[in-house]
Amino acid sequence: MSPSDTSVRSAKPQDKPYKLFDGVGLFLLVKPNGGKYWQMACCLNGKRKQLSFGSYPKVSLALALLKQGIDPVQHARQIKKEQEQVDLQKEIDAGNTFERIARHLYESKQGKTTEEYRDRILRFLVRL
Repeated sequence: MSPSDTSVRSAKPQDKPYKLFDGVGLFLLVKPNGGKYWQMACCLNGKRKQLSFGSYPKVSLALALLKQGIDPVQHARQIKKEQEQVDLQKEIDAGNTFERIARHLYESKQGKTTEEYRDRILRFLVRL
């Protein structure tokens, strides 16, 4: 899953350098000395290259995404959508029934859609 600003901010140094990936090539390299660096791996003329965008917090997650040509708002929406899918999969894996999953979907849309739309969807799902 993609790093959030909170996970980037709270990333702690470890004995060896490690990376927090965003899923589209950008990553935050966290070094043992506590340094955090935005980088991206790519291939150019068949050779692996490492692009650097700067250190955190000088370069925020949003700015690092912009430098890579990614809309931070769209990126955040994608992360949220992926998390909703992970949550739904957890519900399915837990052996929940279709009705429980449908009601979970109904509740998750509260405040995001109109009450009328949510009720119409629930009625449709109940008829299945």
